[in-house]
Amino acid sequence: LWWRLDRALDDDSCRSSAEVCLVAAIRAGTTTIIDHHAAPSALAGSLDVIQDAVQEAGVRASLCYEVTDRNGPEEAAAGIVESVRFLKKTQEAADPMLHSMFGLHAAMTLSEDTLAKSVAAVKEAGLSNVGYHIHVAEGAADEADSEAKYSERVVARLHRHGMTGENSIFAHCIHIDEAERELIAETGTIVVHNPSSNMNNAVGVADVGALLDAGVLVGLGTDGNDFGTCSRSTSSRMSSTSSPRPIPACSAVRLPSFCSRTTPRSCLVSSSRRLVSCPLARPATSSSWTISPRPRSTPATCLGTRCLGSTRPWSRPLSPRAAC
Repeated sequence: LWWRLDRALDDDSCRSSAEVCLVAAIRAGTTTIIDHHAAPSALAGSLDVIQDAVQEAGVRASLCYEVTDRNGPEEAAAGIVESVRFLKKTQEAADPMLHSMFGLHAAMTLSEDTLAKSVAAVKEAGLSNVGYHIHVAEGAADEADSEAKYSERVVARLHRHGMTGENSIFAHCIHIDEAERELIAETGTIVVHNPSSNMNNAVGVADVGALLDAGVLVGLGTDGNDFGTCSRSTSSRMSSTSSPRPIPACSAVRLPSFCSRTTPRSCLVSSSRRLVSCPLARPATSSSWTISPRPRSTPATCLGTRCLGSTRPWSRPLSPRAAC
């Protein structure tokens, strides 16, 4: 369904889709959007269309295009070109209201050649501090595909290509194992938990508690189903772990919220968007924004605060709490 909707988008529907999501975000008090965008039939320049809508709305945004091999190598190459073009544009502009990442769909729809060319294109363009935004182990098939084709799991494969790190977002991470979780923690890679989407698609639930215990920065997102995200983050954990102990409410509320789609599935125009809203983010006085994970030494019920500098432009500092 989603891939067919993506292919149906043209420039006008891309803009309308963005505008619908932006209105919903602003009404909810969201001032920062992360957009993981796909429009194969309107690929070239599509990020400029989204940029225009975002700037007219007056919010901050981090945009990217979804590179994938699912429509063939030529379209994958075009996606790389669009991604690098827009990355160069935003880095040269140095606009504190606009940021970009390198978007990729999922490991199971990305060949070794495309992953290598993506990283090489970023290096050849002389781009710095580039983060990669990709769906990771959302379904068990992603891990099975990686092990069958490459004899390694998804996170290890992406790490081998240089796509982990503090600027990167790995969405979902439902079916990762302990070794992958530790690798994510060691590299400082961000994980985004999308409980509503995961329950809607019946793909399982990420072990958020284990990720937090490992010191991973975990955000709350939607990936297409944005109703009751905070409450579902607690109930989905109870379901996945067969435990009556949910994520503490204070921790669920204070998870940085940025992810993949904020649009309701009932809206066919906007449902193909990959917007991530960040209700905890507010405009800062400079382009330096911070995100606050829970250090390993703090209690599991308190996320704590640690400044990660200006390379992660989508959240504000969260004050530590002595007790939640």
